[in-house]
Amino acid sequence: MSSLITVYVVNHNYGRFLSRAMDSLLSQTYDNIEILLIDDGSTDGSATLVESYDKYENVFPVLQSNKGLIVTNNIALRLARGEYIMRLDADDYLDPNAISVLAAKLDRNPEIGLVFPDYYEVDEDGDVINLVRRHDFEKVGLLDQPAHGACTLVRRNLLMEIGGYDEAFACQDGYDLWVRFIQKHRVANVNLPLFYYRRHGNNLTSNEKRLLETRHSIYRKFVKNNHRKISGLAVIPVKGSQFNPREMALETLGNKKLIDWTVECALASDSIEHVLVTTPDERIQKYLSNRYGELLTVVSRDRNLARVNSYPDASIFDAMERHSSTGQELPESIVILPVEAPFRRPNQIDAALDVMRIFDSDRVVSVRLETSIHYRHNGHGLQPLNAQRLLGLETEALYRDAGVLQAAKTSFIMKSGELYGGTVGHIVADRRSSTLVLSQFDWAIAAKLVDGTIG
Repeated sequence: MSSLITVYVVNHNYGRFLSRAMDSLLSQTYDNIEILLIDDGSTDGSATLVESYDKYENVFPVLQSNKGLIVTNNIALRLARGEYIMRLDADDYLDPNAISVLAAKLDRNPEIGLVFPDYYEVDEDGDVINLVRRHDFEKVGLLDQPAHGACTLVRRNLLMEIGGYDEAFACQDGYDLWVRFIQKHRVANVNLPLFYYRRHGNNLTSNEKRLLETRHSIYRKFVKNNHRKISGLAVIPVKGSQFNPREMALETLGNKKLIDWTVECALASDSIEHVLVTTPDERIQKYLSNRYGELLTVVSRDRNLARVNSYPDASIFDAMERHSSTGQELPESIVILPVEAPFRRPNQIDAALDVMRIFDSDRVVSVRLETSIHYRHNGHGLQPLNAQRLLGLETEALYRDAGVLQAAKTSFIMKSGELYGGTVGHIVADRRSSTLVLSQFDWAIAAKLVDGTIG
């Protein structure tokens, strides 16, 4: 007899979608499923619909006051009897063969603890808008792209062994579970689209900043509980207006100068041991020395290292040498903070170094996923690089440098003699923090963000 599998459906005011989700479960080709149908305090009348499924012998309706997704996950975990367990959100639905295929993967591979598929994204009406193709995780070496929080089949005993879901994180997309799970157990995927993920305005993933902040908190808690944090030397390279007429480091944005935004952010980071500003501009040197005193080091950079055609990494290596020449040991990492990114936050610096620790990467960069179409001219005209609107290949996703920060292990820099290459991890920067001030137009936007006119 096939193993009992628990699928729990979480419904909160999704009455208009629930029938589609339940129909997809009741029509599965796998024949040994228990369904926990949990109504989490709905106010749209859908609790009545939930109760109506009591007529099916393998469906167990649960009505509760609103407790939120993470608490409900743990309630389902305690109620479940299946060998494997999966969450299905009430606004999503499965391919008829989804559970059969995923369960077969776990049955054939006892060393694998978690398996997940590719999936379709659909709009509010259920029309397919995208096909998301994941990497082949048999070949993935850096596990920093998690499985989807729902429609992932997990061995229930392993999920219980790691303590279930952390209820400290109310807003998350399965990242906490993923980070803890991959430390102890193998994961795998099936490159078949087996579920339908509905995109609409009420999705958890629609609140980008809140989601990313939660992810940063997950990194921080995991490192605190399981590792020693990586220490960093923050290097802020500033040419000064004499060498870069467009630079506005000493211009006032809000109630402080542009350079203060970056300096204060670095000083507030829990991971930064020392802040070093390297600049040939005497006005900037004087301003920072008077304002911050011994809180940071100001290095008078050689003017030749600030010219237009100067090697950009040279100033970073020079700063590292200057720091070492004072008798201070270099911290484990170097974090480069461009002054043009005033809206970065201290926890983004911490998150970058936590990612470096968790995934053992040589470098970490801040990025934005690029969804616009890009072209390359091949001599005969423009050829699109990412114009396949209905096919999202993870292997071909484009990311752009958000300009917020880049970090590298000091040992990697010393060994390779460069700031590039190596194994590169990433943090995603939200739109506000990745706003760069590179022109007067950018300055006008930044000023409106500061005074609350926009954003």
